[in-house]
Amino acid sequence: MKIVAILECLSSETDRNGNRYWAFQYTDCLTGKTVSGTISGGESNIRQIMYVMNGGDWEPRNIYYTHTELKKSEFKKLTEHWAYAGCRAEDEIVPFIKTALTKGE
Repeated sequence: MKIVAILECLSSETDRNGNRYWAFQYTDCLTGKTVSGTISGGESNIRQIMYVMNGGDWEPRNIYYTHTELKKSEFKKLTEHWAYAGCRAEDEIVPFIKTALTKGE
């Protein structure tokens, strides 16, 4: 099976109020383009990107997925200039990714 994309899920460690913050980087392996964004919700919202990108199916597993937890300060520094991509994968995040991938073509 050929890997078509890499989806990196990034989260902050839990703060003193119990909050975690979430972001992603989606890299298209064919073009090498990377799209980065922050989201509301949690890891399931980011994992759902794979499902939606595969046309509403989990198979084939052709998107490589990783999850990295960062210290709060590292997460904030890395993501401070990233655009907000939304909450729901189907309605907001995947269209955000697809639009960003087609810019500049």
